[in-house]
Amino acid sequence: MIAARKEDLSKITDDQIAFAAQKDQPGGKKTMLAWYWKICGAEYDQTHS
Repeated sequence: MIAARKEDLSKITDDQIAFAAQKDQPGGKKTMLAWYWKICGAEYDQTHS
């Protein structure tokens, strides 16, 4: 799921902007990979609840 999202050209720019916006916030993810795990994990939980 993470690999597919990283290669999805329609989401790359938006993902980079969203990552940069939360990076310096309290509790923000410091690496792009950690942010992908957070986002993809939330999407997975939402679809499998």
